[in-house]
Amino acid sequence: MAARKSYPTKANWKLVIENFFECYHCQPSHPEYFRLNAYEPWHSGASEREGLDKVPYGMGWRWILGGRKTLSDNGQPVSCLMGGRGAYDGRETAFSLGRLSFVYAVSDYVTMFQMIPRNATETDVIVTWLIDKDADADIQTDPITWMWDVTTVQDKKIIEDNAKGVSLYGA
Repeated sequence: MAARKSYPTKANWKLVIENFFECYHCQPSHPEYFRLNAYEPWHSGASEREGLDKVPYGMGWRWILGGRKTLSDNGQPVSCLMGGRGAYDGRETAFSLGRLSFVYAVSDYVTMFQMIPRNATETDVIVTWLIDKDADADIQTDPITWMWDVTTVQDKKIIEDNAKGVSLYGA
């Protein structure tokens, strides 16, 4: 594990998930993310989304823009290749694991999201970054965490602002 950060969010978990799945707000709200991942459809893989008694999962991938190798600020590698890869493929692969856990993998690190409902108005968003077991022990984590940390901080504000609006409307 390279890093783990918690983003306590003052909002219902449903607002957190809604923000996570829609990307209408991405271009105006996340310039760093949008510079690397212009909104384009995911190339979908398997998915199971039927019935409340079944656990949904899904997978897909998309290209990272501009010939970048990974999701670092400059697009250059930040760690060693993972999973027996022989080269950087310039793609981001996404997995949804149930309704509240998500994984985004590039060639040199993995980012895991967990949304943990605490009560009706609080959700913890936990983000964990993983690197290969053979990575340098003194690796700099800022280049690894940069993109998803910036985006998650921006999303936290958006979600909390939405929650305030919902609570005013419901009052």
